[in-house]
Amino acid sequence: MNKTVILGAGATYGASIINNKLKPPLLKDLPDIISSKLISLNNSKDGPSLANGFNDLILLTKTKDNIEIYFTVLHILGILSRKINPKIVFISNEEIIELLNSNILQKTFMNTKFEKIARIILEYYLQKNVNAFLNYPFNFQNFFQNSLREYFYHSLTNCFCIYHEKLFADLTENDVVVNFNYDEIGDFTLFTMNKLSHKSFENLPFNDILFPKEISKNCIPVKYLKIHGSFNWSKDIDKPLAYYNLISEACGKIPIGNTSFPIILPTISKNIIYNQYPIFASHIYEFSKSIEQPQLIYLVGKSFLNSDSELNNIIKQQRMDSKCKLVIIDPNCKDLKFIEYHEELFNGKCIEKYETLENYFNNIII
Repeated sequence: MNKTVILGAGATYGASIINNKLKPPLLKDLPDIISSKLISLNNSKDGPSLANGFNDLILLTKTKDNIEIYFTVLHILGILSRKINPKIVFISNEEIIELLNSNILQKTFMNTKFEKIARIILEYYLQKNVNAFLNYPFNFQNFFQNSLREYFYHSLTNCFCIYHEKLFADLTENDVVVNFNYDEIGDFTLFTMNKLSHKSFENLPFNDILFPKEISKNCIPVKYLKIHGSFNWSKDIDKPLAYYNLISEACGKIPIGNTSFPIILPTISKNIIYNQYPIFASHIYEFSKSIEQPQLIYLVGKSFLNSDSELNNIIKQQRMDSKCKLVIIDPNCKDLKFIEYHEELFNGKCIEKYETLENYFNNIII
């Protein structure tokens, strides 16, 4: 029986290796992360300006409770900036004013609400102070990604999870793990179980792949997809190539690449990002293939009751002609509407429900 395991934020939040005093952040926690005293950037002279500017902007744009909208507009502004002047971090004051006075924003954004938010952000950038500078789209992406990574690693006590180990125990080379998380819990657990190798990333355009040690001859690799990117992906500053680095401090290897590869932050529409980077476009293509045939799907801490319409459409299309069984591991598993929605989406029948990964580990069925 072909199996696909889908891991969402709840799979990390409920892992066995979580620091109970500092849980990994969920979507609602993102605005507070970069203000944390745990983030080393905040100990620098200008570091707090990243959080100050971010908090200014989400209040001015009234997007604190709709952070996906803010990230969407910010990403599109970054693309516009690159089209106008690719040589600098962000366009000049004169270019911003020209953009504000043109009809480009009206043509670019999906609706007047998004255009208004874009104008508020651009007017904030005209201040040209350190708060504005650190919140230019690509600066924000880099600084926020580094802060998020640092915060995550404070939340983990290890990267091997016994709950994930049980989840992956029966997977074979015909099975797929689809991970929507940035952390490496799934990666290290699969690798330690001899279920991750170069073959796991077949048809994905990584320029190079680095593991902490040689692949075991007993390895039975599963297909492994990280749909929104990963903290252990990197690139060269002047090249768009993606490298996969699954290494630890203990192995003494030097990572490939010299800067982080951008992760996909929560946005209203992700198609623009999928199409912007070949590594993401190929992940989406492989995801569409992987979701078509499995007879058993594990949905772990992942809800598709969200704004990710592109993925939902892919799932509906691919699952149309093939029935499956669902095992749902999620705190929402007692909610009948949650279950029914995902049964319809995957064209399947939920056969087992668990509130948490720990309950699954201990076989406590709802």
